[in-house]
Amino acid sequence: RSSIALPLKFGDERPFGVLSIYSEKPEAFNQREIDLFTNLADDLAFGIHALRNEQRRRESDRALQEREELYRLLIEQASDAIFIMGTDERFIEVNPRAAEMMGYTREEMMGMHPKALYDPSSLKELPLQFDILRHGDAFHHERRFRRKDGSVFTGDISSKMISNGRFIGIVRDVTERRKAEDQLRKSEELFRQLFMNAPVGIALLDAQKKVNKINTSFTSIFGYSEDEISGQMID
Repeated sequence: RSSIALPLKFGDERPFGVLSIYSEKPEAFNQREIDLFTNLADDLAFGIHALRNEQRRRESDRALQEREELYRLLIEQASDAIFIMGTDERFIEVNPRAAEMMGYTREEMMGMHPKALYDPSSLKELPLQFDILRHGDAFHHERRFRRKDGSVFTGDISSKMISNGRFIGIVRDVTERRKAEDQLRKSEELFRQLFMNAPVGIALLDAQKKVNKINTSFTSIFGYSEDEISGQMID
């Protein structure tokens, strides 16, 4: 009996298989046949290598499509406005929330420059920062924006440069939050004035019944300043 074992490999890569040929006859293979089988092994290796590359490419393309679909769904369903700008700083993509927030249709916003969405006074205070973004720095700031109908709202914006020289900006409408914070500050100031100007002595205690703060009438009645009585226990 006789046999030939020829490695299956592509270029300088390590062999990934073996082509084995057997014969019942001893010394059955001459040089011409060996050369023929060697060429066959090379052709098989090339074909297998090409098929594996094609399979990897398809798997990579499928994974890329799945990631792109996931990113698309995340952007489409995001509660924040998302803007993608090209190298010329103009919009090439916006999500539904961005169009809704600004009062435009998506089609109207394509090709628009971001400065068209800002309240002019906000741009005067702080111009757009594309140069900072081009240096790789992120930008986070609170700005005033103007909708298509002319109404103004406060937005919290985060932006940075992404792949291929493009830019992404994410805007959250914080108008109601700012109103709530302003109302809270007003309520706190009203309470402070009522507390300090009350005609009766009032002391605020912590959980251990220690004095945290006293008003003016308390000092007038008992003669203690806040520094003197702060931290003392009152039963």
